[in-house]
Amino acid sequence: MQQTIDHASNKSLWWWAYFVLALGVYGASVFLKWHLVQGRFVATFSWAQGDENVVLLYSFSFLGLLGYLRGIAVWRRWFWVGYACLTYAGAAVGFVLILLQALHSGAMFLVLLLLAATAFAVPLWVALWRYAFWSPNVWAGISTAA
Repeated sequence: MQQTIDHASNKSLWWWAYFVLALGVYGASVFLKWHLVQGRFVATFSWAQGDENVVLLYSFSFLGLLGYLRGIAVWRRWFWVGYACLTYAGAAVGFVLILLQALHSGAMFLVLLLLAATAFAVPLWVALWRYAFWSPNVWAGISTAA
């Protein structure tokens, strides 16, 4: 029997707390990037030119998380399936590249930062997976909710 996870009543307070925390951390990082990039420390770790597209793309994760938490369809299911797969592939490539750079340079700080960021992102990835692949009642007969 296939388990469906698509009702707002099934979401615990922890999921909502994670949503608020993740959105706050994400908003703070975007704020720091755009407003403090002139500082020496932030300029050292600032995003490359063109990362605004990555910021916009990653912002969709919160829309998917909100759709999952509320149990509503946002756009089409095929979009979320593709978006989830793209997110996982991008995370895997980024993980490997940063890990290789950290191991080559001997910067354990990067390894610890990578592990912390990955641990923080796992609940979001789980929610996207459940939303795209394990919420058939959300997508049944619904064309668009937002």
